[in-house]
Amino acid sequence: MSTFLEIEFKTMMNKAEYLRLQAELHLAEEDAFVQENDYFDTADFDLKKLHCGLRIRRFSERGEVTLKVPEGAGLLEITDALTLAETEFYLSKRTLPSFGQVAQALKERGFRTTDFHLWGSITTKRFEKHLPIGDLALDRSSYEGTVDYELELEVKTAQQGEKDFLQFLAEHQLPYRRSAKKVARLYQRTLENLS
Repeated sequence: MSTFLEIEFKTMMNKAEYLRLQAELHLAEEDAFVQENDYFDTADFDLKKLHCGLRIRRFSERGEVTLKVPEGAGLLEITDALTLAETEFYLSKRTLPSFGQVAQALKERGFRTTDFHLWGSITTKRFEKHLPIGDLALDRSSYEGTVDYELELEVKTAQQGEKDFLQFLAEHQLPYRRSAKKVARLYQRTLENLS
């Protein structure tokens, strides 16, 4: 179990920019890892209305369930660790654990874990690199017939972090392109595919 205040800056990239930055940062293919994010919400998308996100993330050897809640300049991440077997069990049942910090945080907001259903998934190939200015993630995400590319920089403070992020983009000749959260992009693409 953990709670963590996430402050990050991000930009969308095209494939050529993504490949160029991967080469500039010396990120080898074998350094990447894959994470699968399975998103949950109520039938009326009540968490989306509250600007919250709820997911089970699956790695190769473990999993976790995370609730993200807006707080100040960032997002409060409430996470419970899961074994791989637990992760597979909950995803096969398309449900959430009824215990732990995430279940408690949902209860405090007036929800039960049984209120939620799995509504969408994203598979992300991620490179991570620690830099003096923060933790960089270079992502290639696939969902709903779409592939996109994104750069994220997780920082300690919003004000200095924003300056460092914009300086990093300038140094690598990358334009800033507003980047919605992955869950928001998935939601938008899901709606587009339904129409």
